[in-house]
Amino acid sequence: MCSGISSNAFTLLDATSGRVIRRWLDGRYNRGITAWSADGMRLLMSYSDGTVDLWDLTSARTTNQFHTLLQIDTPLLTSSLSFADGHRYIATDHDVFPIPPQHRPPCAADDDMPPSPEILPRLRKDGWVWLVGGGKGERRVCWLPPAYRPAFPTFDINIATLSDSIRLVTDSGRLVVLDLKKWFDYESTHC
Repeated sequence: MCSGISSNAFTLLDATSGRVIRRWLDGRYNRGITAWSADGMRLLMSYSDGTVDLWDLTSARTTNQFHTLLQIDTPLLTSSLSFADGHRYIATDHDVFPIPPQHRPPCAADDDMPPSPEILPRLRKDGWVWLVGGGKGERRVCWLPPAYRPAFPTFDINIATLSDSIRLVTDSGRLVVLDLKKWFDYESTHC
């Protein structure tokens, strides 16, 4: 997948041959984020209007066709986007959204499996840091004042969410690291 920011165009390429599978224009695009399922059969794409689309790419190579399975409306532009809990959920910096069983990628975990114990930190646009996942819902951890976070946080540009920390580059160029390891240690011993 590649995109042209100024042209609002997306192009899906075959990674093996480099051949263009499909190119399309979308007026909603502006600094969107994409995330692939582990098996390459589903694609998440965020848009500047706050929506997130789940695309089915199962037959894209053979038929040059793919379609939207699910559309989620989030309140603001998403700067963090991923599959979560065995591909049963979509995690954004706004919330965690379930994927209906019929729209999950083939690699998704079975519903009989217990929820993943993985807990991820998320920085939301309003400055609140939340812990999401782990089968326990989400918990608000702390608020980060505006001076310690970018005015326009963009995933992989000035914000990185790791397994136990959030790293930010502020507008002044200062690096801020929120080490949440103690929170995770507390969660594992008190819950």
